[in-house]
Amino acid sequence: MNIKEAFAILKNSSRVESRLINEGGEVSRVFHAYSILVKSKNSVELFANLSKESLTNAGKVYAAIWFFSHDMPSYLKAKASIMDDEAVEVRIADIVYRLSMKEVFYKIENENLAAHLEMKGLRE
Repeated sequence: MNIKEAFAILKNSSRVESRLINEGGEVSRVFHAYSILVKSKNSVELFANLSKESLTNAGKVYAAIWFFSHDMPSYLKAKASIMDDEAVEVRIADIVYRLSMKEVFYKIENENLAAHLEMKGLRE
């Protein structure tokens, strides 16, 4: 998967997914796309564009997770642009949660979400 394909997957993602999904523990295609953007030398630009261009709340959440660790002003801007009562699906392994954006931001800020999704170890 190249960067353009990874960006498109995140931009259109219907849910936020952990690295491993389903009972068999298969690697999530969406998580793999996220990891490609994280490792890109243009990750700052890519996540800024994802935050602006995402067609879904899930794509915006991926950008917010990255911003929280790398660019706090952009994180706060992204957080302010999304209504608290909107929702997003979060899939951890084989369990799907429907969380309000308020809950998602709480989990990002307490580092629970990134840890549960196993994003903490990804480095640029």
